[in-house]
Amino acid sequence: MMKSLKIKILLISLLAFLSCDTKNDFEGDYRNYFVKYYGEDGNQEAADLLLTDDGVLMLGTTRMANQSRIVLIKVNYDGDEIWRRTLGAYSENAKDIEPTTDGQSYLILSNVLTGKNLVTNEDLYDAKVIKVNRDGIKEDSAVYSEHVTQFMNSVTPLSDGGFFLAGNSADETIFNETLTTPPPDQEDIIYVQFTPAFDPLTSNESTAAEHYGAAVKMFETSSGIRIFVYSDNEFGLPIAANANHAVYETYFSGGSWSTGYPYSGTNDRDEILKHVIKDPFTNGYFELGTSCDMPTPYGNLYFARRTGGFAIINQGVVNGLVGNYTAAGVAPCLHTDDGYLVVANQIQLAGTNIKLVKLDQNCTYQWDVSFGSASKQNVGVGVAELPDGRIVVLGTIELETQKKIALMKINPQGKFSD
Repeated sequence: MMKSLKIKILLISLLAFLSCDTKNDFEGDYRNYFVKYYGEDGNQEAADLLLTDDGVLMLGTTRMANQSRIVLIKVNYDGDEIWRRTLGAYSENAKDIEPTTDGQSYLILSNVLTGKNLVTNEDLYDAKVIKVNRDGIKEDSAVYSEHVTQFMNSVTPLSDGGFFLAGNSADETIFNETLTTPPPDQEDIIYVQFTPAFDPLTSNESTAAEHYGAAVKMFETSSGIRIFVYSDNEFGLPIAANANHAVYETYFSGGSWSTGYPYSGTNDRDEILKHVIKDPFTNGYFELGTSCDMPTPYGNLYFARRTGGFAIINQGVVNGLVGNYTAAGVAPCLHTDDGYLVVANQIQLAGTNIKLVKLDQNCTYQWDVSFGSASKQNVGVGVAELPDGRIVVLGTIELETQKKIALMKINPQGKFSD
């Protein structure tokens, strides 16, 4: 059995080269591996990345003077900026970007801050979708504000030109539970369908049973819409059966929702689902989340692999890692050896490091690499394998006085070398 290789790369020395207003300081002559920073004045925070046929789209939020807007940056595989667009109004929080099914446009999801709940002090949001062409120019937009607050996690383009939003809401009027034990609903699962004209068509607000939960991702298939959610039926009680699990439902075109598919996760831990992708190795789905004891939101990295019929192939926590983590994203390795790239965030005493973990196809740990300083708040959001097998990781790096969107490019073994 090959001994697992653990790689530790700390970028503290690299960060010493950076000044607060610089976007691409660590550049040099390197094209095959680098750390590059993007942004102007203020703070820029990464949200999502998307590979295109000729480069990488980086979605983020730019913040300055109590204002926040969407920033979309196109770079080539060498990290050279091709164009940059600033979109949206002035209270935007970028979340997700997906290509339309015809490949001619992109849908960008953001959550727009509208105020605060004066009783709970929670932030209130509306959901917004902006459609842009391949050059990042706005073509259409829609806002969803049906409830007092709604926070969406993902947008799913549909073959008819419409799309689905998946998320949750802390609006107590969606389903006003009167039970005191367990406590009343804290977050309700919601998902909304939009027409090609960007009009809301159908919506579903989950009712009793989930005191804490969210819709995470939806997929369109030949037999209907698949939705992945997580749901906690006993939030606030001792950990027992029906704690947080990653679950899913199926929506058929006839309009009926079908549940009862196998849960993933365990009965003695909470599994907070973060990211779901179509799995090319199983023709099914790969779930990534955080296994923890709520209300503490960090712990081990959790995975589940399913067939196209949603049967669980294998599941568990990622072994080989030391420390506490929150899950961020996952991508398959298609150009080198089979397996998965997982990006997560390691919780440190004084900060957060970005962690990239390589798993084989059976989800056995291979190696890991860290980005960032242990005393700074650095957050990873996505990972992808380039056509030549090299890896790009997108995140936010905290410098001395500002935060910048950072793109890290490394070789297939997780090293800054050829």
